[in-house]
Amino acid sequence: MYIQVLTFRTSESAAPAAGSIAGVLDAAIPTYPGLATHRFLEDSAENRVELLIVWHDRLSMERFRHSDLFAWVSMDPRWDDVDEKSFAFEAPAPRSLAEIIGIAA
Repeated sequence: MYIQVLTFRTSESAAPAAGSIAGVLDAAIPTYPGLATHRFLEDSAENRVELLIVWHDRLSMERFRHSDLFAWVSMDPRWDDVDEKSFAFEAPAPRSLAEIIGIAA
């Protein structure tokens, strides 16, 4: 399994508009094959949104990484910065991670 973490940062004035992008992602991501689960974490004090995505396999994660949706959201001018990191782990996920993202341990 793979975890992909997308970090979106925006200026305070753009935060409401950026929230609408998060809504588009929240609706579109479940349509991608190989998705295990996803969660948004918001830090309004830092004007930051984290998207944690868990994929069943690397190929699924790579397909999303090279998708039109990923390109669109990462290039949207309402974001000041978009950062992406990925990690591999063996299933089942560690107990603490499982609790955070909702995977049954």
